[in-house]
Amino acid sequence: AETLAADLSARGLSVRAVTLAGLDRAALHGLVGDVIREAGRLDIVVHNAGGCPWASIEDLDEDKLEEALALNLKPCFWLAQAAAPAMRANGFG
Repeated sequence: AETLAADLSARGLSVRAVTLAGLDRAALHGLVGDVIREAGRLDIVVHNAGGCPWASIEDLDEDKLEEALALNLKPCFWLAQAAAPAMRANGFG
């Protein structure tokens, strides 16, 4: 993430790369607030995180399935939920 952010910054874009524990709802909501305070607005959100248990579909038990769904779905929802009011205020998002 930092390498990509440096490349984009070198092209004159204002970017911020952040690494967070994906299952920390408060941290994701706080991140959105930080960005809005620093930049004055929020135009786009990119969620690029996730994972999957190392098991074949036949061996994936209910607990591992729930873990994968939580890791891949909840953070995306929380980030969109936190960003929606600011993006709606901008008229898009």
